[in-house]
Amino acid sequence: MARYRPDIDGLRAVAILSVVAYHAGIPGFSGGFVGVDVFFVLSGFLITQLLEAERTQTGRISFSQFYARRVRRLWPALISMVIPIVSLWLIFLPGLGNTRDFAASLRFTMLGIANLFFDRNSGGYFAAPTAEMPFLHLWSLAVEEQFYLFWPLILRLTRRLTLPALILGVTASLISAQWAIVHGHASWAFYWMPNRVWELGVGAWLALVLPSVKECFRSSRLGLLLASLGLVLITGSVNQYSAQTDFPGVHAILPVLGTLLLILTGTFAPQNLISRALSLRGFVRIGVLSYAWYLWHWPLLALLKVRNLGRPVDLGVSLGAVGLALLLAELSLRFIETPIREQRLWPKVSPRRWIAAGIAVNLIFVAVSIGVGPIENQRLIARWGKPFVDQINARSVASSSCPTISTVDSLIVWGDSHAAVYFSAIDAFACAHRKRAALYEQDDTAPFWDAENGNKILKVLSAHPAGVILVARWTKYVDPGGTEFNRRLRETIAQLTSSGVERVLIILPFPEFDLTPLRCGERLPERCHRSRAEVESHRQSAVEAIRAMSVTFPNVRVFDPVPVICTPKVCAQVQQGQPVTFDDNHPSQWSVHLLSQYLECNLSWLSGEKNTPCQSKPTP
Repeated sequence: MARYRPDIDGLRAVAILSVVAYHAGIPGFSGGFVGVDVFFVLSGFLITQLLEAERTQTGRISFSQFYARRVRRLWPALISMVIPIVSLWLIFLPGLGNTRDFAASLRFTMLGIANLFFDRNSGGYFAAPTAEMPFLHLWSLAVEEQFYLFWPLILRLTRRLTLPALILGVTASLISAQWAIVHGHASWAFYWMPNRVWELGVGAWLALVLPSVKECFRSSRLGLLLASLGLVLITGSVNQYSAQTDFPGVHAILPVLGTLLLILTGTFAPQNLISRALSLRGFVRIGVLSYAWYLWHWPLLALLKVRNLGRPVDLGVSLGAVGLALLLAELSLRFIETPIREQRLWPKVSPRRWIAAGIAVNLIFVAVSIGVGPIENQRLIARWGKPFVDQINARSVASSSCPTISTVDSLIVWGDSHAAVYFSAIDAFACAHRKRAALYEQDDTAPFWDAENGNKILKVLSAHPAGVILVARWTKYVDPGGTEFNRRLRETIAQLTSSGVERVLIILPFPEFDLTPLRCGERLPERCHRSRAEVESHRQSAVEAIRAMSVTFPNVRVFDPVPVICTPKVCAQVQQGQPVTFDDNHPSQWSVHLLSQYLECNLSWLSGEKNTPCQSKPTP
């Protein structure tokens, strides 16, 4: 068994202090996220040392022993954090945060694939919405768990080929990460295990080659030089990197190399000044607490952000939160983690039963995650009433409720998630007029014609199209000046026309608000509306570009929802006791129903049933 290394715990302290300082917003730590990369290298190194020591002593690697140790090491602290955080969310934050994503992230976490969830739902690690996701930090735990699934098996099956296979894998992983960065897939590069495994692999490589490099580090002067370089590489990355750095990819090489050098010099030249400093009692204690502190600090910061309605939290408050997290980490280590890891509790439980218990706990919390939404829903109904909450939950109706229609004439709705919201009203009109309605929707994607979208929309248009409705959160896609936006929209109309579409209806941007209805009503009722002037200013570029384009195409009409939803002075987010939006920008189904009577004339024109001008509001 490898000897205890206090400098390793000191290196853990460097990593966790960097991460916590970055998350708390302390100046000088703009690249503190590289602390996770330090953890990855340490994890690969320590796990490989452990497995190799076992193979040396027993001649084999016991999978059951390995995974039982992982359960005892990771799960007690994780569960002791998850239970209070879920409770705090349900007691103090109903309606203020995104409970659907919160519950889903818990579910994916307990299945060991939190990184995949956040890749798809966070908009990237550095995106603003991630600040309110309490389990965001568990992406890194998922990467390590996935590494644990295959690495012991590789070590067991490829004894003579382990090093060549490892070098090949590390190289391929780094190249994959850099390729993803260069080709605009930063989120995939950041979250996915195949793009991160090279960092764990570097630590594993070091554990395997240590015996053969010992003679190279007899010089204490060389040891100090390399240890100093390692510390500079890590601290320099922490200080100089930021959310604008293309990361991970090649930029992760610096903290990874720095960690490798500090492990190496601490092994063969432990008396160097840097390694001795890392072995000081204070650093060692923080390193011992690093796992639990990592687990606790981010959820507390995220809950503060949710409670503060997404606005920045004062630095003093953030420091108080991470200080509380450190205290909770100490309590967790003393009374939960250590007794279970050292098997003071349940000492006679076999490895297989520990593994079974870990799986059972995971499944229990998957079930809990499914129940979080309904529990919150009941609390919201008690506060706001069922009709209001039903409108928040209704969101969009993206499937047709119309019986089969014999005609092949279709109304095609094309756009982003806003298109799905409007679909129910368009589908109802189509059904009443013996036509079909079809939806082609891509989240966060403008309905612009390109090579990929063109082929897909052509398949939708294979039925005889009576007309196409373009719907989107247009303000999200317009460029300054609107030149490129205008060009792509013109190209789209031209392509639709050449494909046989006779008429196109464009729905202009819906009013956008500062907060969700539940947030503004719960904490800041005065922010449940925006002035008409603010709304018009926000969408001005998109509206002007669309209107300028539409006048040059006689087969294009524009429908504006704002005169229906807003008065000349105010756009209220709650009207007649109902939410106008279900978040801060998507129309609620109540709004869609209200708009349907104004849409009907335009849909009749789209269908070729009438060719008269339509009023923006019905006749009194």
